[in-house]
Amino acid sequence: MSLFSHARFVKPAVFIAALLALAVCAVYIQTLSFSFIGFDDPDLIINNIHVRAGLTADSLAWAFGSAWRENVFFYPLAIVSHMADVSLFGLDAGGHHLSSMVLHAGTVLGLFFLLFSLTGAAWRSGFVAGVFAVHPLPADSVAWVAERSNVLCALFWMATMLAYVGYCRAGRRKPAWYLFCLVLFVLALLAKPVAVTLPVVLLAADWLVLDRFKKNPATGRQPGFWPVLGEKIPFLVLAGLRAGVNIVVPVATGTAVSAAHTPTGLRFANGLAVIPVYIRRLFAPYDLSIYYPFPGTVALWKPAAALLLLAVVTALLFYLRRKKSLVLFGWLWFLTVLVPTLGLIQSGPWPAMADHFVYLPMIGLILAATWLVPEEWTSPGAGPARYVSIIAIAVVVATGVAGFFHTRHYRNSITIFEQAVKVTGRNFFALTGLGNAYAEQGRPDKAEVFFKKALLLQPGSPGAHANLGLVAAAQGAEQKAKTHFTAALAVDPFFAPAHVGMGNLLLAAGRPEAAIFHYQQALATDPDLVSAHNNLALALAASGATDKALNHLHKTIPRFPHRPELRRTLARLLARTGARR
Repeated sequence: MSLFSHARFVKPAVFIAALLALAVCAVYIQTLSFSFIGFDDPDLIINNIHVRAGLTADSLAWAFGSAWRENVFFYPLAIVSHMADVSLFGLDAGGHHLSSMVLHAGTVLGLFFLLFSLTGAAWRSGFVAGVFAVHPLPADSVAWVAERSNVLCALFWMATMLAYVGYCRAGRRKPAWYLFCLVLFVLALLAKPVAVTLPVVLLAADWLVLDRFKKNPATGRQPGFWPVLGEKIPFLVLAGLRAGVNIVVPVATGTAVSAAHTPTGLRFANGLAVIPVYIRRLFAPYDLSIYYPFPGTVALWKPAAALLLLAVVTALLFYLRRKKSLVLFGWLWFLTVLVPTLGLIQSGPWPAMADHFVYLPMIGLILAATWLVPEEWTSPGAGPARYVSIIAIAVVVATGVAGFFHTRHYRNSITIFEQAVKVTGRNFFALTGLGNAYAEQGRPDKAEVFFKKALLLQPGSPGAHANLGLVAAAQGAEQKAKTHFTAALAVDPFFAPAHVGMGNLLLAAGRPEAAIFHYQQALATDPDLVSAHNNLALALAASGATDKALNHLHKTIPRFPHRPELRRTLARLLARTGARR
């Protein structure tokens, strides 16, 4: 049986789908001229030798087998998508942005057809998909290449739910549809672990949308609660395994944030307090940032008020579930999918919240808000229908304009971190990112301004001192640079960038033996630091150990075949010795 109950719905569906695709292009076509940004993009793509290799047998084996050991977590399908982009476009950022835009368009269309198949309401479904398509919040996932995993997961999420609707209406072909659902669900899990919440959303759909919990005594068509729950056991097992991996990997790689660093009580308080902020940003997204610093404290009234709000809204919608079942379904979608992102388990530089955390959850909120509008207000011929249509169009257009202008902030590292500093103010992470962006552009004077502001926020940060040391070295202030590198190493004797910086000063001062020590210390901490490998070879050669330098380069270059500085150094040393390749 077709996913669409009536043929008369097909024409409006095609027209709406075309409008949705155009809306996505209108907001995101600009990203084709954007660059990568200096937050996760370098580690995940630009400097990642496995991803830079493109789609090969070895790179695929790394993505599925050992990528997690290098603190890339376990998002193998997302990593494979980046490898495919490299095979297609190389390191042209525009091609990578094109892929993200196409995947977002696919997710938007999948959402539309999913809601259409569930409700038969073409224009309401189109409105939900349209707001999601152009809203500023998804820009964090679509215009930031490193966050591709959200979009890819959402695409397979929609595909899984569409296949599940097909399964529920499949008749004799149920086993094939069921297997298809499981395969798509596995792909969603491999894209990003937030998909572990999908079985719960499917159960909510069974209850509130598909009405599968009640068995019809006359026809016997509905399976009833226990058979429906039994269907979900394979889904729940797969979700449990994926959740276990997501807990184990940060611990195994050392990226897990301990409760001693961020107390569990603070995590719960922040997790509750940010939920109303996410809700408000759906309707008023005026203060979006790429990074929101995790707070040192959270006022008690914030989580208390959030808990009260959640309890009241949930209880009210549960009470109205017979008349507003889709509203409750959307609300439960939002809460369920948001839970894994609230920071109860943390790894890496975990933020207070993140716009990309809400890429999938926000769909539930838009759905709930849309179906709050009474049916009689939207029926053809009804008095308010014309006004509701005008308001709906105005909302999508206004949202699209806001989405277009917010997406412009992702043009490059400077624009995105400037926006973050403007919105969040005392943001060490954003100030450091902005300083790094200016340093990479060869503007050490501008970089120094932001590095100093970052150091004022965290005087004990080795990174802030090391950054100021690098800027001072670029400006020729060697003593000032040495002071900052020394301060960084006093805080953290194993801080690799400070060792590299100190080694560079010593090498330039004609003390290669002392420089070798610092480069070796840096590599002991970070074996993949290419600048340390390169300069170690230079220092060895300067100390008279040219054979050791050449041997080091011969061992290092195969590990980093796409780093031209290593080959240039090798050529220089070979030219000096009069050797031939």
